[in-house]
Amino acid sequence: MSELAKLDLKYIWHPCSQMHDYESLPPIVIKRAKGVFLYDEDDKRYIDIISSWWCNLL
Repeated sequence: MSELAKLDLKYIWHPCSQMHDYESLPPIVIKRAKGVFLYDEDDKRYIDIISSWWCNLL
């Protein structure tokens, strides 16, 4: 697990997650973004399809 993932688990509460799940599934640390794509620390690409939910709520 990366240092950023360890710091995330130590200091950040993810309100829509079960924190005990992170014992076996570490958090995904996003390193960069371009358009609708998010890239993790290993440059694995994800399509951001839910950010608008949070933007609309806030």
